[in-house]
Amino acid sequence: MVVIECYAISDIIQAIILVVDSTYAATRWRGTLFTMGAAVSVSSFNIVLASHLSWCEGVFATVHFFAYVPVLVGLFILSPKRSAGEVFLQFTQTDGKWPDTSMALFVGQVSNLFVMLGSDGVAHLAEEIEDAGVVLPRSMLWSYYINAPLTLLMATVYCFSITSIPKVLASPMPFVVVFQDTFQGRDPTIAFASVVLFLAIVAAISSLAATSRQIFAFA
Repeated sequence: MVVIECYAISDIIQAIILVVDSTYAATRWRGTLFTMGAAVSVSSFNIVLASHLSWCEGVFATVHFFAYVPVLVGLFILSPKRSAGEVFLQFTQTDGKWPDTSMALFVGQVSNLFVMLGSDGVAHLAEEIEDAGVVLPRSMLWSYYINAPLTLLMATVYCFSITSIPKVLASPMPFVVVFQDTFQGRDPTIAFASVVLFLAIVAAISSLAATSRQIFAFA
């Protein structure tokens, strides 16, 4: 999961660079270097600044909460909209090699399942939590109660905001293109994309912390 998050960080960075410089070539070797850099940075934080993890998580939660509404409202009001029929009834493959759309759908779910592992990560920090028998189950359940409906709402608005699937898929990180089409300016696009980049970095730090605890427990 940490590798996926570092790869996502790499893609977001390259997508932001493309907003600044449209002549930039988002090649695979550059993506690999950015991924390695993200992994080294995340690892360094967990090695040197592990005692500040709780503070970092607090900042993450605050930014996550206060960034959600501006992004959602901005997409809902400013972005050009697709029709409901296109969003809910039209399924297409773009440059896909799968035999049918249903197969492509199921394969595509695999890479998205890692977001459901967040509650599992909490269990590996049980030794550092007071009254873990009560706090852990509550935190796991509330993470779904709060995030599931909010995520569904954001995903729905996001799907309505995608004007051109080929154009979006041409970017290393599609949501940056959607931001660009929505806010019609370099500075707001970079600002909102940077917020998502920050959240991705903190998520990677948290995932590595949980992973390191699990490895230590097995050792």
